[in-house]
Amino acid sequence: MPTSKGMAEALAKKWNGKLIDNPIKLDGEPAYRVKGKPNPSRVQPIDCIVVVTDGRVVMLMAGAQHVGTVDEALTQLAASWKWKKRNESIDELKSR
Repeated sequence: MPTSKGMAEALAKKWNGKLIDNPIKLDGEPAYRVKGKPNPSRVQPIDCIVVVTDGRVVMLMAGAQHVGTVDEALTQLAASWKWKKRNESIDELKSR
């Protein structure tokens, strides 16, 4: 099974971007952030949080045309992230 850091390193290479070495926590799971280079002529992925958990690779990805336009939104999303149990229904999630 791939690791969170290994997946993030591969994504950084593909994006010609940069892996942020300090892992963050995504609801307790270690995750890594990848920063890509923006293209002012189009919206494209420039920021991603990568985590491997419960046999799945999860990427929280944001796109923009300019640096800094998605940083805070993705940081807030990561801070409030909660994993859903695989068998948990939508009604059970709403009742939390």
